[in-house]
Amino acid sequence: MRIIKLIAIFIFFWNLSSAQHYYFQEISVSEGLANEKIYKVYEDKNHFIWLGNEYGVSFYNGIQTINYTSADGLGIGGVKSIFQDRFGNMIFGHYDGAISYLKNDKFTVVDSLPITGHVYQIIESNDYLWLATVNSGAYRIKVNRKKDGWDFSHAVNFLGKDGLSDRVFKITELKNGNLLFITDAGLKKYDQQSQKFVNYKKNRIPGYFQFTSILEASDGKLYLGTHTGGLYIFNPQNDKISFLDEKKGLSNNFITDLVEDKQGRIWIGTFGGGLNMLKGKEISIFDNTNGFPDKKIQSLLVNFEGMLLVGTNDFGLQLFKGFQFLKFMIYKS
Repeated sequence: MRIIKLIAIFIFFWNLSSAQHYYFQEISVSEGLANEKIYKVYEDKNHFIWLGNEYGVSFYNGIQTINYTSADGLGIGGVKSIFQDRFGNMIFGHYDGAISYLKNDKFTVVDSLPITGHVYQIIESNDYLWLATVNSGAYRIKVNRKKDGWDFSHAVNFLGKDGLSDRVFKITELKNGNLLFITDAGLKKYDQQSQKFVNYKKNRIPGYFQFTSILEASDGKLYLGTHTGGLYIFNPQNDKISFLDEKKGLSNNFITDLVEDKQGRIWIGTFGGGLNMLKGKEISIFDNTNGFPDKKIQSLLVNFEGMLLVGTNDFGLQLFKGFQFLKFMIYKS
């Protein structure tokens, strides 16, 4: 009799775990967003959220949403990248190549940069602002402290003929100060002293697939998402590389974005397989079967409170506040 009870208890808890349904709060058009498709999720220094979308950019303060478009002075086209500089200015990279910035509550469009492709990323490193663009390579803009801004009119453009590429998708600054660029010609490292670009770990990191995203985790490992080849994990301490794909537990091999939370878990956005979480060697999948509505993810962010914010392709902004259950199985004696 006792064995039967133990089996029953085991079956109950197994069913309970299999019925996990996670809570994602949705911020979409019904809550005031201009568009359901979110290209970029960004948190400013005051912990407010900016959302790049097809029509412009949306500002979310936790209570209300304010939408800005070209009618407000923003550049024409959707906003693909967002960055707040050291002066507090908000800088926006557009889907058609424009650059806009918000300074003293006024939008200005930069007209001195002949960018012909999407602006995929904006970062600040030392005294320079860097732009990653498709078709126009990378731009480096020097700080202008007298005007609390950047000298866009004297920007330096780096292309394929300079050892980089005309197609640059991502830029990240490693903890050691090196800049890494994701290009259609593989990973490139920028040497700050020689101001030259070199191939990064070409003999160690395979170049079979197009890289799409990059994350340097707190343990020093480098996570590299690819277009159709899954996720590569490079450990610079032992110079070894491993990889994860659908055969090893990922929901999809097209990786769009990567972020690490405060518990050291790696969140993996995919385009077609929803959201994945890597904890040690264990992979958890979040999709429409357990509470996450969209299979296509555009952008990931962990905010100052440790909350995960997910910009989706069709369901606006999703906020994940922790491992809470929405559905419970009731045990009846």
